[in-house]
Amino acid sequence: MSYDEEMPLPLRRAIDAELDLADVVPETPTQERQCAEFFAWLAVRSIAPRALRRAGYDALAADCENQPIPSNGGSACSIAQHAIGTQYACSLEPPLAALAYDASAHASTAAFYAGHEDIAVVTQTGCFCAYALLHGSFYDYDIDMVEASWLWDFAVTAINTAVTPRRNRQAESVSI
Repeated sequence: MSYDEEMPLPLRRAIDAELDLADVVPETPTQERQCAEFFAWLAVRSIAPRALRRAGYDALAADCENQPIPSNGGSACSIAQHAIGTQYACSLEPPLAALAYDASAHASTAAFYAGHEDIAVVTQTGCFCAYALLHGSFYDYDIDMVEASWLWDFAVTAINTAVTPRRNRQAESVSI
């Protein structure tokens, strides 16, 4: 069973509608960097901490929540990833620890990419935010419906938030 098979149809339609309204590529490198910073912030200060708390790593989660984005944001997530990896170096990680490890790793990468000088790298930030969300929520296709509902609601809200400034600019240009 895949993620999208479990996604409620109204949420799937809402996501599709938002993507249809959004111009996927921002107009300028500055706007691209603003979107990247938003997705890095989301990954580091929201997604990774949620996965870390679910696995019992409250202090590591708090460290992630308090990081500036994008400058140092990835370091707390990287520290969390390595702490979990060290704890389970010689054994299999429990499922929630594995999810926290994955979410932290992808959030760290998102923060790194958001602060990169090369705009082609910056544009990959959103993908790593999405990886943090998906890989930090489900373990081996074992889908919890409460978690799935949270995930899809979160995704729709993130899309709405990311495209709102662009919509406002489009509305301003139309009204002029």
